Amino acid sequence: MMPRKKFQIILKKFPKKIKIFVADDNQQYVDYLISIIAKQPNMCLVDSANNGEEAIRKMRNAGVIDILIMDMVMPQLDGYALLKQLKEGIYGVTIKHTICMSALVNEKVLNLISTYGGDMFVIKPFKDSVMLDAIQTIIDGDFQKQNALPSSNGEDDISIEKRLSDLLHEIGVPAHIKGYNFLRTGILLTFANQDEYVGQITKSLYPEIAKKYKSTSSRVERAIRHAIEVAWNRGNIDLIDEIFGYSISAEKAKPTNSEFIVMIADYLAVIKKNAIMMH
Repeated sequence: MMPRKKFQIILKKFPKKIKIFVADDNQQYVDYLISIIAKQPNMCLVDSANNGEEAIRKMRNAGVIDILIMDMVMPQLDGYALLKQLKEGIYGVTIKHTICMSALVNEKVLNLISTYGGDMFVIKPFKDSVMLDAIQTIIDGDFQKQNALPSSNGEDDISIEKRLSDLLHEIGVPAHIKGYNFLRTGILLTFANQDEYVGQITKSLYPEIAKKYKSTSSRVERAIRHAIEVAWNRGNIDLIDEIFGYSISAEKAKPTNSEFIVMIADYLAVIKKNAIMMH
């Protein structure tokens, strides 16, 4: 929770309630942000949406919005397209400031957000205090375009497991399929024991996953393959290209199970090494 002193600073600079709109296809995050906003006496929720097109429809009737908080990977119209179109002013929607969120972050992502007019970037998952600090920074007017805030005060505050769940969601791996748990477990094991599993996915990792879920190595392999294929069919291919640093497209071969697992494990390791803060 933000200290009372900070509340007084905001209220002094912004005597009226701060009008906030939330857009995220993950309803858990929408609910989480709504709960954060509801606890602040100087903030009010204008409305929320689960995709870019719905956000535009609702914002057209909302008047001036002080802060739009939105995820960058949404169906129908993603955050990047929404930012760009809002910047071009084609919808007649007035947004004073934008806080962008994603579990996926690298220099290209940050540059895109900055180019399209985003003000702040918060890495998912995040604590209440991080989002409140982002809002505070905007209201104070003491920020530079595309500041990237740390998603926690330390890696121990938010687990790698939570980061991975958000990452898989944004890539497009549905949580309800069997391969999701196999894939998630495989990535976590590889992240924690790269020396043991890198190069030994078939011989060592699949049997370990199978043992945990009382399955077989062949079933684990097939289920993980299916999860990756589903992600490629339903995910944002351009964004995946940008995140993982090499060309992946529908016309080219999908990464192998091993490549995908190691790639995500490496990505999590980089986030941890850099203390979850990017500029």
